[in-house]
Order: sequence, then C-alpha cells, then structure tokens
Amino acid sequence: MPRRFVREAAAAAFKGKIPAWSGFRSKFNREEYDPQLSQSAAAVIREGSFGNVSNEAMRIRLATHQGREDFPRDRNAQRRSSARTPGC
Repeated sequence: MPRRFVREAAAAAFKGKIPAWSGFRSKFNREEYDPQLSQSAAAVIREGSFGNVSNEAMRIRLATHQGREDFPRDRNAQRRSSARTPGC
C-alpha cells in the first residue's frame, strides 16, 4: 500500500476536511478501539479500492501519518500545539 495511493485516497475520501476528534492519539496509543478512526479507515479503503487491506491495517497507516494534511488529527493535540506556537 504505497503512501502516495493512501494519501490520494484519503484526500478524496475526506474531501479536504481532515477528520479531527478529541482523544484520537490517546486511544491509538492505548490500543483502544476508536470507531471514528475505523470509519475513516473504511472510507479510505473504499475510495482507494484497497480490497485486500484490512480496516486494522488502514487504521494503523492513518494513525502513524498523523500531522500530514490528509490524515486524521487529534483535536486536543492541535489546540496544545497552537497554544505553544508564538504568534498564533
């Protein structure tokens, strides 16, 4: 699953609106099931026609690319980083 293909599918699936929700990073780090991440992964799988990719594999792929413009983000982490950035 080349990064370029995943990025293109994610960009199309999310239509320019990057999914963001509270607790995204902490749930992923605790290996806790996150239904929103699962839905995002399913959307990318559908959009990219990745029929041979499991939802779990896509969740990991999306979560490990956090911070990229087309991948899910943790709403709380965005607030924290903005608060630390001078001039914001």
